[in-house]
Amino acid sequence: MTQEEISQIEEDVFKYGLLQFRKYDRYLTKNLIENKITFGSCQNFNDPFDCNLPINVECTLKDVQDFTIEANFANGNFNLSSIAEKADELYRNPELLYHRLKDLIINRRRFSCFNLARTKHHLHNSLFWANYANKHSGICMKFSGELIRYYHDLFHNLIGIIPVKYANDDMIPKFNYFKNRKSRESFAVEYFFGTKSKEWKYEEEIRLVYQPDLEDLDSYINFEFNPNSLESVYLGCKITFSEEKEILTCLSSKKYDHVDIYKLEMDDKLFKLNDILIRQGKKL
Repeated sequence: MTQEEISQIEEDVFKYGLLQFRKYDRYLTKNLIENKITFGSCQNFNDPFDCNLPINVECTLKDVQDFTIEANFANGNFNLSSIAEKADELYRNPELLYHRLKDLIINRRRFSCFNLARTKHHLHNSLFWANYANKHSGICMKFSGELIRYYHDLFHNLIGIIPVKYANDDMIPKFNYFKNRKSRESFAVEYFFGTKSKEWKYEEEIRLVYQPDLEDLDSYINFEFNPNSLESVYLGCKITFSEEKEILTCLSSKKYDHVDIYKLEMDDKLFKLNDILIRQGKKL
C-alpha cells in the first residue's frame, strides 16, 4: 500500500466516519463506561479465510537465515551459532517454519474492525445488524476520524490503519513471504490482514491493527478512545427495554453529552430500518 493510498483512506475516514457494530453484553457496557475499544484475535473472525490465507514457505536456506537473524536480533539474541542452528532446523522442517511464520505474522496481532460510514445504507444494513450486533439486539457506534488521529498520536508504531481489499474473483492472490517481505512489506500487510473474498465487498471494512511488543497476549485487549470521537450511538430494533436502559445509563456520563442517540425501528411499508432520534447531543 502506497502512502498515497493510506492518505486517501484516512481522508475518507475523516470525511465519512467509522461504524462499529457490537452485541450487547457486559463487555460492551464496560467499554462504554471506560471509553475503550476492544482489539481481538483474528481466530474469532466469522470468515474462515480472514487473516488465514496460505503462507508460501518456498525459499532458500539464505532466506531462512536472514529471517532468523532478524527475529533473534530483535529479541536480543546475538549468538550467531545458535541462530544458524535454528535456521537450519526451520529450513529442514517446512511445517515448523510455516507455524513459526503464522505465529509471528498473524497470531500476535489484535484487530478492531469498523465499516466506513460512506452512506446510511451501512447503518441500516440488516446484514451488519444480524452478523455483528446479535441479530439487531446490539448497538452501532459512529466515530469521527479523530479516533484514528488519537491512536496515531499515542501509539504511532503500534496501532495502524488498514483498509480491507476484496478479490475480483474467487482466486486467492499469490504471495510469497520470503520473496516479497523486504521490498514489498506493505503488500505483506495487505495480503495477510487486509484481503477478503469478493462476497464481503459490501462491508467497506477498515481495520485498526495492534502490533504488540509482547509475545504472549490475551485474546482481547482494550484501548481507551477519546470520548469526543464518538459522534452517535444507534440502538438495534430488537434491543430489550432493560438493555436499552443500561446503554442509556452508560451514555449519561458528562463525557458523552455531545453524543446523539438513535433507536432503529422497522418501517411499516418497506423492508427498511429507520433511525429515530431519542436524545439530541449537546454540540461541542
